[in-house]
Amino acid sequence: MALPRVLLILPLFGASMLGLRILIQNAPSTDNQCQIKMVIPKSIAELSELNLCLRQHYDNNYLYMLTLFSTVYIIKQAFCIPGSVILNLIAGSLFGSGLGLLLVCTLSSIGVSACYLLSKVCGVETFLMNYFPGTLKLVKKNCGKSGAK
Repeated sequence: MALPRVLLILPLFGASMLGLRILIQNAPSTDNQCQIKMVIPKSIAELSELNLCLRQHYDNNYLYMLTLFSTVYIIKQAFCIPGSVILNLIAGSLFGSGLGLLLVCTLSSIGVSACYLLSKVCGVETFLMNYFPGTLKLVKKNCGKSGAK
């Protein structure tokens, strides 16, 4: 039996995480050598600490921070990883309100488009129809009632 195409998501996610890890490990140095960690902040104190470290990198290398933030945001959106609020706060803090808003809107659109393409390429709908046909039909029926297409 052939493996379902939906399993293509796993190596794509792994490659994305590996690329992100390489990008973080090759961060340019800062004055006090703060390290960017690949963890989601769980408290305001951790978020503040992360923000200070990112701000130091931002002050030393704007292009690197723009690339890192964009990469994280697109990967987060493409694989439906929660955490938009945290990244939106960081965007506003690092890039300012105007540029942060423009950046978040643009990156959200790119990430959601990547998510849609992933679902089409990996055959998520076919997978759901095979394993959860009743639930998917119910969702499609309810979307049709509310006018969503």
